[in-house]
Amino acid sequence: MNVWKGVSYLGMIGLLAFFAGSVSAQAQDAAKGKAVFETNCVICHEATSETTKVGPGLKEWFKKPPHEFNGKQHTHNEETLREQVKKGSSAMPPLESLVSDADLNDLVAYVKTL
Repeated sequence: MNVWKGVSYLGMIGLLAFFAGSVSAQAQDAAKGKAVFETNCVICHEATSETTKVGPGLKEWFKKPPHEFNGKQHTHNEETLREQVKKGSSAMPPLESLVSDADLNDLVAYVKTL
């Protein structure tokens, strides 16, 4: 009976290692995020400045203070960026069908480097 108990513990450890490996495989990659940006975002957004093209420049975007935008409080965090990319807003089209979750993770990592 102790043998089966030991085997079940080893199996659980193996499963934990497998899932931990899966999580790290989903890690954000800023270099890939730059490619996502250049494919989908650069037409409307500057990466290296705060200059507005169609949309705002994204340099130091995560460091900007909260402000009111379209009648609601707008913060500069991952959740806001993800929602903006997926759902769009007044001038920005939704990109949910064009950008996968993995691409969005990479894009967030890239914007953090700006």
